[in-house]
Amino acid sequence: MQAASTQPSLYGLMAEFKEPEQILRAANSVREAGYKRIDAYTPFPVHGLDEAVGADDIWVPWVIFLSGLGGGLFGYWLQWWINVVDYPMNVGGRPQASWPTFIVPSYELTILFASLAAAIGMMVIQKLVVPSWAAGGPSTVSR
Repeated sequence: MQAASTQPSLYGLMAEFKEPEQILRAANSVREAGYKRIDAYTPFPVHGLDEAVGADDIWVPWVIFLSGLGGGLFGYWLQWWINVVDYPMNVGGRPQASWPTFIVPSYELTILFASLAAAIGMMVIQKLVVPSWAAGGPSTVSR
C-alpha cells in the first residue's frame, strides 16, 4: 500500500493581466496545453476570448431568440383570436384585427418569454436544475 500524500494537490490557478493581448495569449496557450475547464473574466469585452477559452455554448442565444419570437407571435395570435374569432366586438367602427393595438402586449410577451428562457437556460447550464429528461427521473437539484 502507498501512503497518502500530505501535499495538497493543485486545484486551480489564477492570473492577472494588464493588456487584452496578454490574456488572449495565455488563454490560447493554456488551451493548447490540453486544459479543458478554463474561464476568463474581464471588465470589458475582449474580441476572440470566447474562442480562446473554448466557450461553445452557442445554443443559449438561439433558445432566447426563438423563445422571444414565439412569445411575440403567441401574444399577437392570442389577441387576434380573441378579437376576431372568439369574441368579436365592434368598438367605434375600428377593424376587428387592428394590429397597432396588438403591438404593446405582444412586445411584453416577447420580453417575458425571452427572459424566462434566459433564466431557465442559465439554471440548466449551471446545473442548478436538471431536466427530468436528462436525469432519467423527476427534476432534482444537484449538490
